[in-house]
Amino acid sequence: MYCFRSMLLQHTEEPKATHVIKGSFDVGSQYHYTMETQSCVCVPIEDGMDVYPASQWMDLVQRAISQVLNVPENRCSVK
Repeated sequence: MYCFRSMLLQHTEEPKATHVIKGSFDVGSQYHYTMETQSCVCVPIEDGMDVYPASQWMDLVQRAISQVLNVPENRCSVK
C-alpha cells in the first residue's frame, strides 16, 4: 500500500518571469521508519556473542555491534 501526498503551489499575482513552469510533485511513502524500541539481549559465547535484538534490520545490528566492540562481524551472531 502506498500513500501519496500532492503539493500544489498557487500564486496570487502574475509571475514576472520569462519562463513559467507548471506541474505537480508527488511524495511517496518512506522505505523504512523506525518505530520499534531499540533494545537487545547479548549472550557471550566462546567464540563471540549471540545477539537477540528487537529490530527488523538484522544486518545493521550485526555491523553496529561489531564496530562498537571492534571485533569481526562473524563473531556477532544475530538471532
